[in-house]
Amino acid sequence: MTSTDRERSTWIVWLSAAALAVGCDATPRGTPNLPAPGVETARSAVVATLDAWKAGRREGGTIGSNPTIGIVDSLRAERPLVDFEVIGPLAVVDKARPFAVRLVLDTPRETVATRYFVLGQDPLWVFRQEDLDLMLHWEHKMPPADPKVATEQPIGPSGR
Repeated sequence: MTSTDRERSTWIVWLSAAALAVGCDATPRGTPNLPAPGVETARSAVVATLDAWKAGRREGGTIGSNPTIGIVDSLRAERPLVDFEVIGPLAVVDKARPFAVRLVLDTPRETVATRYFVLGQDPLWVFRQEDLDLMLHWEHKMPPADPKVATEQPIGPSGR
């Protein structure tokens, strides 16, 4: 083995060892292994998010502290909330604590039965079931089609 081959082999060994050492540290990777939030903590988070909506806060984002509560609910932006009733907790689903909820919406007035899922510890995340389902399937709500664009006819090769 020549001196150049020996140097090359030494570099390969050192680079391989460095790559393995970086990949073998004790830092946890991926989703943290958090349990489902407690029933009372999760219920309080759902009530806080719905109280904020009822008081006029129509956007998502975060509210409160200790714990901070993140809100993911696209229905908030679409309709005002007149009233709500948290019917009760449901069985834990994959570390998420679900609740059955009855919403009374305005414009037009309508009563809707839905579910809210609470995940995490601090922050707690409150998802309306429909929004959580969209996220889990890598989808999103599509904006309504622009009526002006929908009625325009494409221009063909003749220019008409």
